[in-house]
Amino acid sequence: MPIVKVENKWNRTLMLTQNEHRWQLIGLLGLNPPAADIMTTIIPYTDGARFNTSRLQMRNVVITLALTEDVERGRTSLNSVIMAKQPLRVYYKNNTVDVYIDGYVESFEYDVFNNIVTAQVSILCPAPYWVSVKQQTVDVTPVISLFEFPFSLPVEGIAVSEMKLVRTETVEYTGTVQTGVEISITCLNAISSPAVTNRTTGETMTFTGLTLVPGQTLRISTVQGKKSVQLVTESETTNAINAMDLGNQWITVMPGTNIFEITAESGADDIRATITVSEKYGGV
Repeated sequence: MPIVKVENKWNRTLMLTQNEHRWQLIGLLGLNPPAADIMTTIIPYTDGARFNTSRLQMRNVVITLALTEDVERGRTSLNSVIMAKQPLRVYYKNNTVDVYIDGYVESFEYDVFNNIVTAQVSILCPAPYWVSVKQQTVDVTPVISLFEFPFSLPVEGIAVSEMKLVRTETVEYTGTVQTGVEISITCLNAISSPAVTNRTTGETMTFTGLTLVPGQTLRISTVQGKKSVQLVTESETTNAINAMDLGNQWITVMPGTNIFEITAESGADDIRATITVSEKYGGV
């Protein structure tokens, strides 16, 4: 049985499943991929049409509950968390995915004149994808750790780490929708002109002329709606989007294996970076 719960903007949550003494979940729409708008142009004297572009519509999640036992007490509990026009996060978990989606309550209605009182909430989600609750973070470093427990120490000694000749890391993306990433770059010593490449998609972001020194972090987000480039220190955060070379592409990950490489014109051995991605799903 899937687990479904909702959370409002004040972090108040309600379990909609495994709560049969109060209500039963009898309907959940919005798990399938949403419909798409296909834009075309009709060309005179030509069969069919020419494709222009396409886009997904908003997702509409509709939850239907049957209230049990103390109906009025159940309604009070639901009303304390779910309110029309307010933001609401829906969590859905089954044997393969643990995801959420953010939306706004379009309507919340009861049918109080039936023998079994039902409640139905309609939630419109402007961003149509389900997002994984847990993020995946991959470390990018030229150093490979070789130290593990248990261990023995031979006379000639052991290597606890080694330098990689090729500075690449693999991101295994299990989502079904291409999406952006969050990248954080720091350094042990000064580096100049860092660059990030996803070899799988062929996308590159280069920061020619930018010098990064210890204590600074280059923070990059390529997630739709949150795209930014920031230079962060202990005392301030500044916009560094102008440091990105013209013509660069915002790096994304595609379903499957993605090979990332982070380099610099000088000081590449001193780069330390992380790549963080949240899996997105068209349907669950």
